[in-house]
Amino acid sequence: MQMNHDDTTSHILFGRLSFADLPVVAPFARFRAAVREPDGPEVVFRHAPDHEIALPPDGLVRGRTVFGAEAPAPVDAPSGAPPQIRLRGLSSVVLNDAILAPRSMAVASPSRGLLDTALDSPTVKQGRLSAVDPDFTEAEPDTWRLLRPVPGIASTIVPVGGARSSSYGRFLFEGLCGALLHHETLGPGIGLAGPPLATWQKEILDLLGLGDAYLALRRPTRFRKIVTTDLNAWTSRAPNPLARTIFDRIRAVLPAVDGPRRVMLRRGAGNRRVMRERERVEAVAGQFGFSIVDPAMLSAGAQAQLFAGATAVIGETGAGLANLGFCEPETRVLEIQSDRLPDGRARAACHLLDLHWHVFFGVADGEPGMAPGGGFGYAVDPNAFAATLDRVFGAP
Repeated sequence: MQMNHDDTTSHILFGRLSFADLPVVAPFARFRAAVREPDGPEVVFRHAPDHEIALPPDGLVRGRTVFGAEAPAPVDAPSGAPPQIRLRGLSSVVLNDAILAPRSMAVASPSRGLLDTALDSPTVKQGRLSAVDPDFTEAEPDTWRLLRPVPGIASTIVPVGGARSSSYGRFLFEGLCGALLHHETLGPGIGLAGPPLATWQKEILDLLGLGDAYLALRRPTRFRKIVTTDLNAWTSRAPNPLARTIFDRIRAVLPAVDGPRRVMLRRGAGNRRVMRERERVEAVAGQFGFSIVDPAMLSAGAQAQLFAGATAVIGETGAGLANLGFCEPETRVLEIQSDRLPDGRARAACHLLDLHWHVFFGVADGEPGMAPGGGFGYAVDPNAFAATLDRVFGAP
């Protein structure tokens, strides 16, 4: 693949570019034409808007779906205000003669600016893109410059992953959605690009049949066209329905295995959220027929097979629950959360995937983030936990 170096790029100042700054086209055929035509316009296509869905009246009822410590607001829904589940929309954009910076997955157009999907983290919002991507420097407020010349490749690519593509859950639920969509709908010759991948990321791309199309970048690179989505951002908001396609495609190419039907996930060492007396809690789960599994010890394919065969899953809030996408509909799920750090993403994902979600709140010691390293511990009452398992799952 021929690369040309551009000695002028380091002199370009990039302002902020939003999806709203570009014209919107429809139908999708017009967007595809803009991508395929060498002189096609820079445009946005809106696949679906963000939207909220009201939970049924029993969606967040203590003793039915909510257990453990007193639930933090707004988990216990106030009377008269039905709880909502937020599902994330999706928009795509095509930029001509654009640059992909693999450290931050920033997409920059020399003529238009830096796409703001790379600018929504707390650090970058303070104007310090260089704190997360040393290939950039701040020239002035809301203005950035690349520090060295940028090589160019005369091809059209789709970024894989996003600003936090190293996160297992973000990679599955967000980073791959646009890549798979565009690879299959925009026609031949559309490549994929991003940073060098971890082993598990390579395995997932291979399972999706996308491995051979991927180009690993070690420095910012200029392309004829870049097609990306608003999912490739720092801040995770809510799952997108398109994620179901990722899980279905991976499951379709893996053989079924005879594994445990009841699975409790064990978080790996070094995690910032520490469950106190984990051994006692896991022993309670074992009495109800749950096998204790650390997903990080399994390959990506083995994780998919494990969850595909499970009918009941227990897990702490975190990346391991991203594997719920591989579960069959109607699987029962018990998420363990700290009462000081409620998180609705797994609940929204379960709604999207037609899984039966429940939550058990443990009691945190102090405020989250106050301990060294930003971590915290929390306790799960073994007796209350046993009563919850009896209510949610029953005897094995």
